[in-house]
Amino acid sequence: MINQAKDQGMSLTDASVRDQLIRRLKQVTQRLYDRELYHDHHEEQDLILFHRQQEQQQLLLDNSRVITNRAKQVAEIEQAMQDINQITRDLSACIVDQGTTLDTIEHNMSSADENVQIGTDQISKAAQYQVRTMRE
Repeated sequence: MINQAKDQGMSLTDASVRDQLIRRLKQVTQRLYDRELYHDHHEEQDLILFHRQQEQQQLLLDNSRVITNRAKQVAEIEQAMQDINQITRDLSACIVDQGTTLDTIEHNMSSADENVQIGTDQISKAAQYQVRTMRE
């Protein structure tokens, strides 16, 4: 390199400075290249992270919709069960009322049967009295 500098008419100092400048230029160029690669690598990592975050947000949104839908379905089931409970209570009250009504009907039929028996006995006695009185 020194010989080349002498051949071109440069002084030893000029060649040395030139070599230093070339080395420095190579170093700066390498740093810029490394930074660009570093920057590109981080941009790619940031893009990957961004897409992952979007996917996670979508999953959270989907899960939130599923949870909301299930909560709504549970509330509907709960309401249906309360309705069934109320219907069961109403039926129970109707059955009690019908049982009371049947008991009353049975009691009245029993009383009517007794009254018919008493009436039949009284008619028989009256018929006997009438027959006696007609004989006399």
